[in-house]
Amino acid sequence: MEEASEEFKLLFQNSVKSRTFSSDVAVGTSLSGGIDSTIIFHEINQLNPKVNTFTASFPGFSKDESELVKLLHNNYNSSAHFTYPNANSYVDDLDALFYHQDEPIISANMHAQWCVFKLAKENGVTVLLDGQGADEVFAGYHYYFKPYLQQLMLRNKKEYKKEIDFYKDSPFFNKNFFFYFEAYFPKLFYQYKKLRGYHKSSTKDINSDYYADYKEDLVPPKFLKPALNDYLEYNIFHSGFEHLLRYGDRSSMAFSREVRLPFLSHRLVEFACSLPINLKINKGYAKYIERYTYMNNLPKEIIWKKEKIGYEAPQSSWVDNVKLQEKISESILYLKEKKILSDDYNKAKWWQYIQIAKLLGL
Repeated sequence: MEEASEEFKLLFQNSVKSRTFSSDVAVGTSLSGGIDSTIIFHEINQLNPKVNTFTASFPGFSKDESELVKLLHNNYNSSAHFTYPNANSYVDDLDALFYHQDEPIISANMHAQWCVFKLAKENGVTVLLDGQGADEVFAGYHYYFKPYLQQLMLRNKKEYKKEIDFYKDSPFFNKNFFFYFEAYFPKLFYQYKKLRGYHKSSTKDINSDYYADYKEDLVPPKFLKPALNDYLEYNIFHSGFEHLLRYGDRSSMAFSREVRLPFLSHRLVEFACSLPINLKINKGYAKYIERYTYMNNLPKEIIWKKEKIGYEAPQSSWVDNVKLQEKISESILYLKEKKILSDDYNKAKWWQYIQIAKLLGL
């Protein structure tokens, strides 16, 4: 563990340094309060103690992490800048955001990121270091718990018995029949999902004829082995990560900001691929090697926080906004006229409806 931790820190420091010193303009960092952006912030402060940070904040929201950002700044001579995305700013920014993205936007988190880049421009910071990629490379998402435990169960029962108790109360892992079914018979489980209709339960709001025409597009292109690294490889190359990079790139370029990603240094990625899986997930913690390496440098409230948030916006509470309600109603009516939505539409999916309607020309 110690040897791997030392190598990780050296590679990470070199990655941050090369992305900071190779710029002749002001360099700052986006800061969410999570571990990835926090260790970037820590390392960039060793090079530039007066670094500017940019954070999306949602006052009153239970998942707002701005207090962690302020706690972190207490120990550094840096400048914190905050932006406050909300329902009104989302509606106001929607046309410009959609124009620059040129595709549907996954969630309000993308709008929060948009506001961060806008804030950086307003403060004259041209280059931002960002934590994108750490979750995909070092297993940061909680749904990685399942393939990690499945792999241990199949290949190292002794370690599995030691680890399993750390996840028994986790809302992100359920040791039910399907956990064993998928672990022991992955190809059969994949065929079962296809036969039962992958995503069928979440598509009741789609017009039945439209669903019948396009349902094959919802099926994953491959079955996944019950192994952590297979899931990591799939997410990096086939499922979602390319979208996140594209969202960030297009939003940053809309404000002429350049975003650099220390976690995607090829040397760091190669190192991550060589790590044993228990250095990625361990004792109920994702990205364990990051936490272990920096546990003596940073507040324990950040290092040992299990909940993963990022720039999560309270979009479910935005629905009460009058301005947004008008946009939602307009979008639903448009999609029903296009015979895409059924009468059994789900009001909670208003975000998707607005995005699809925009895509189709509303």
